[in-house]
Amino acid sequence: FSLLASQLSVFSGGSQNVRLTLFINRATSGAMGAPTIADAHDIVFGRIVTFERCKSDGAADTAIDVIGTGFHNDIYDVPVSVPGATTTDVNRLVVAAFGGYSIGATDAGAATNASLSGITERADSVSDGMHIAVITGIKTTAGAYNATTTTLAGNSIMAGFSLALRP
Repeated sequence: FSLLASQLSVFSGGSQNVRLTLFINRATSGAMGAPTIADAHDIVFGRIVTFERCKSDGAADTAIDVIGTGFHNDIYDVPVSVPGATTTDVNRLVVAAFGGYSIGATDAGAATNASLSGITERADSVSDGMHIAVITGIKTTAGAYNATTTTLAGNSIMAGFSLALRP
């Protein structure tokens, strides 16, 4: 697994430092090795999410159409809003991801995004105060997609980003 791009390592510089980093790998067999994540000298919480039927020629990052601006909130805030971006073509799978430190939070609430169809929660994990969630939806037309929003049941410090995958 390789770090995709520096813009996908979103860091919150507040009193509770939170980093959400995306690593990417193109599957080449059914028996691939496990990823290795360097020691962060603190809590490391991760999730592997796979997507099929993405553009398969070239480097792994050619499957990505666009990467949305990352976000972080340095203050305690229950609503989570993952910024959108602008796709270059039709039928893109939009992936909105966020993670961080949750105080008393359980799973994220139902996600919404009026510019996407088929909103689906792919991952929503909470462990020892850490939270990570991945939400997808389809952008059927080329152009801008809105922020994907959800709520948490407790205060949180989060970082996140969105991206759109080519079919």
